Amino acid sequence: MPSDHLVPATTMRDSYIGFLILAGLGLFSQWAIMIMNGSLRLMLLTAWTSIFPDGIPLREEWTRIWIVDLAIRVLVAFFGAVLNVFESHEFGPYLCLVDLITTIVVFSMMFLVEDRRDRRKGALRFPSCWQLMLYFFGAASIVPIYIRLYLKSRLSLRLEVPHNQARALPFTALWCSVLSLPLLLPVALGASLSQIQIGIVVWLFSPATVGPFQDLLSTLMSKSNDVRSSTKEAAQPIAIAYAFAGVTSIGRSTEYGAAQVS
Repeated sequence: MPSDHLVPATTMRDSYIGFLILAGLGLFSQWAIMIMNGSLRLMLLTAWTSIFPDGIPLREEWTRIWIVDLAIRVLVAFFGAVLNVFESHEFGPYLCLVDLITTIVVFSMMFLVEDRRDRRKGALRFPSCWQLMLYFFGAASIVPIYIRLYLKSRLSLRLEVPHNQARALPFTALWCSVLSLPLLLPVALGASLSQIQIGIVVWLFSPATVGPFQDLLSTLMSKSNDVRSSTKEAAQPIAIAYAFAGVTSIGRSTEYGAAQVS
């Protein structure tokens, strides 16, 4: 690569520090503020007692593994409070959640694409783990860390997605969009609180299906099509997948917002 195309090392180090600062600010804005206003204590108390502050029961057992069930109850308590629009009559938090979840779909595709570039080594592997970290620790603190690792890895070594994997990505983008429905749709349909809680848990574990779904489609396509193509042709399905995820995110957020305004 010509020297005039190289990014100075000091500039990249400054960029890395900037992303770490963003991650710290994200962590503070989520958890420190929750500690200060008491909402974290209420969330943990709800998970421990299995009762929301307004008396609504929280399901105790999901896996019959106590520590796993406790972690699930913490997340169900968090999302359940946001989704409890019938009691609070406040749709603002729900609409913010719709926007956040549909945006996460875009990052889900990024996690998958970068994993498929190199599945043998590097910190950008295991897209399901990255997505679960978004759920547990918050996108504001995890996304800057991922982007920092992405820049550090991909600016030094550019790898191509295998052609059969690339061709399957638009369909996986559709699947990722469908996976957000168990979280968002029950509230819109007026489901019971127990059904809403089940939807939350289904959504929490849904990232585990993305990798196998992608691999199954890529295997089928490799058997039914000639996967030999140019780099430019392989990049087209990736662009389509990102475009679909982005348009779906915008469309769904706009649709929910218009429905509530009307």
